[in-house]
Amino acid sequence: MKHKFLFTIFIIIFFFSFLFPAIALVPNDPDYSKQWYLSAIKANQAWDITTGSPEIIVAVLDGGVDIDHPDLIKNIWTNQNEIAGNGIDDDNNGYTDDINGWDFIENSNNPNPKIIPNYTKVAINHGTIIAGIIAAEGNNNQGISGISFKTKIMPLRILNEQGKGNGNNFIKAIDYAIKNGAYILNLSFTGNEEDKELLKAIERAWKAGVIIVAAAGNENSENNGTDLDKTPRYPICSDEQENMIIGVAAVDNKDQKTKFSSFGKCIDISAPGISFYGAQVYNSEEIDFKEYYGGYYSGTSIATPQIAAATALIWGQFPNLTNKEVQNFILNGADKIDEQNLEYKNKLGTGRLNVYQSLKLAQDSLKLAQNSEEILNSKKIIATSYKDNKTYLKIFNIDSNLNYQQIIYNQHFQGGVNVATGDIDGDGKNEIITGQKIGEPLVKVFDKDVNFKYQIIAYDSNSKGGVSVAIGDLDGDGKNEIITGQKIGEPLVKVFDKDGNLKYQVMAYDPNFKGGVNVTTGDIDGDGKDELIVGVAGQKNPYVRVYKIVENSLYLKFQIMAYDPNFKGGVNVTTGDIDGDGKNELITSQGEMGESIIKIFDEKANLKKEFKSFDPEFQNGVSLAMMSFFKKKRDKEL
Repeated sequence: MKHKFLFTIFIIIFFFSFLFPAIALVPNDPDYSKQWYLSAIKANQAWDITTGSPEIIVAVLDGGVDIDHPDLIKNIWTNQNEIAGNGIDDDNNGYTDDINGWDFIENSNNPNPKIIPNYTKVAINHGTIIAGIIAAEGNNNQGISGISFKTKIMPLRILNEQGKGNGNNFIKAIDYAIKNGAYILNLSFTGNEEDKELLKAIERAWKAGVIIVAAAGNENSENNGTDLDKTPRYPICSDEQENMIIGVAAVDNKDQKTKFSSFGKCIDISAPGISFYGAQVYNSEEIDFKEYYGGYYSGTSIATPQIAAATALIWGQFPNLTNKEVQNFILNGADKIDEQNLEYKNKLGTGRLNVYQSLKLAQDSLKLAQNSEEILNSKKIIATSYKDNKTYLKIFNIDSNLNYQQIIYNQHFQGGVNVATGDIDGDGKNEIITGQKIGEPLVKVFDKDVNFKYQIIAYDSNSKGGVSVAIGDLDGDGKNEIITGQKIGEPLVKVFDKDGNLKYQVMAYDPNFKGGVNVTTGDIDGDGKDELIVGVAGQKNPYVRVYKIVENSLYLKFQIMAYDPNFKGGVNVTTGDIDGDGKNELITSQGEMGESIIKIFDEKANLKKEFKSFDPEFQNGVSLAMMSFFKKKRDKEL
């Protein structure tokens, strides 16, 4: 489908300076004094709480970013799952050697701006200016200060040398950002035509937990800007049903709407948007690009990245928040500016960005939540392993303390088991499902009190490699299924209903791979359907892959190297919301002959916690599952 959606960037260049108000904290960057807007949005006070986290990734969908800029080079995103220069798509994301992002205009792995004939200087500099506002390295005795000193920038080039692009590349870039772990999308451009496919891409990003920030546009400056209620622009006005996009207008140093900024119900918040001194593209061979820094720039394009950076600061400090929660803290923390804009009352969003106040709101809110021990103690981790001629089931709380253990097989069974828990019969109580680690592919189902219910022969009975098990609602029908994977043999994943009948099956890896798989499920993207999480069972680097099952086909969302690449004993996997923040975590352990190290990752594949579940010298591997306990009842209830 050819999309007619066209983008144009908006920056007005001014050559004047402002008097700067007193500040509480001054970074050592020499050009900090030229960045008047930082004190206006209270970035100085916010830095007393946090200066940002390298775990947060902001995708800058624009005209490219100068990835070698000395103030940005340390904060450019690196694709850890790709090997540079080998000509292979190592992470199977559809893009070869995409180490620092992608150029969707030229379909190349070089996301730098392209200085080619008919370029405009503003278009070439545009993405680099935005990246600098977000994450120029702060306190490095060089140039300017970004709002978030350590945030990673993922450069995605979708605008050409004149600042124009199309909807096809926009959609591809959004999907790329989702697949590769971006937390935030910065969209400093607008177009005139609505695009339903683009809206679907935005919805995919929002459901995947991403925050989208978009510029209002700079049209009709002679008539004080465009009224978006009468003449909507896109993508800022694409989300009429649900507020998935933070729309950003521009104000001046007196908190008054600039003449060029659009306004209306599509605006969620405003930010300073005039007289910005910032990072620029540098090329010693081009006369227009011989300065690393310059200005002065104005536009809603430069108001937008301030919001993106503010969300990065909050998320970096409080990584357990959802995208909606972060969005609300940003909007609710804004300073009111209606009195300065009586003509535009209720048309400039909740006010002018106040980074410090938004951080404080998040901080105070989480302090209240932390007082609820019932939430934090409502989840447990189950670990099973074979030791001393017995198969143990152990239960740990969130603080990794042992609560309970029981021998669940007789002492003559010496193979060990894989385990999963979930309510498969709809009675409101979880069952325990086990699969033999070695031996026939026998799956046993127990009730919450570990009483045997029934069993399934999941694969050919002649297979002696054992079976991994999981529970989840893969097809979104509201009913849990039992999922199995062969421990040795082709990576065939099967899905059974509550009575043990086969529903469908899929091949998780290349069928030529015979190392087997470990499986689990969890709703990572919040769409009501569980993802399939697969860890190799052995004979391969300890990769964990997250797939979406759609009509019996697998869609790779992301993968991580969970342990040392030299470890070939396999990875066991499970998921669950162990800290009560409303978001699933991904939990892993080493397989056969591995240590008892349990690792807990967030939905962006960042390591949150690790601990040893058995003795330090233990080398038999550990299996995992999640289960819920309800503190209100004295008896432990699965």
